[in-house]
Amino acid sequence: MLPDDLTRDGTLSGLSPQDWAWLAANAGEQQFAAGDLIAAQGEALAALYVVTAGEVRVEHRDDDGETVVVANLSRGAMLGEMSFIDTSPANVTVVCESDVTALVIDARVLAQMIDSNLEFGFRFYRSVASTLSKRLRATTGLKQRADRFLWV
Repeated sequence: MLPDDLTRDGTLSGLSPQDWAWLAANAGEQQFAAGDLIAAQGEALAALYVVTAGEVRVEHRDDDGETVVVANLSRGAMLGEMSFIDTSPANVTVVCESDVTALVIDARVLAQMIDSNLEFGFRFYRSVASTLSKRLRATTGLKQRADRFLWV
């Protein structure tokens, strides 16, 4: 079973205890060493990840080849949700800043669960939407602060 703080405070906090029990039963656990890549920009992802220990750095390489750190995430963070939703390759690279442990949920298995259990699907997508909204607000706030700085 998963620790209460992860299920209550993490990215997927909108899931029910039964949803988390299903995830725990159907997810694997993977260890990553500091410096390992969990996702590489431009590559397809076949799974969703939930960080259970450690820290990751999220980077984006722009069209000019410049790499920008988008976020630093830790326990409870979900990775790969955008690729899961739209089946596009990863838009960012995720680098382990420390040793990381993550739950790994096969995207096909998760999609089958969502298709067969609409209530689970509703709670899952609502949690993902909330996470994406928070990340967009944070990114927009960073851009607004950067724009003010550039014009000072």
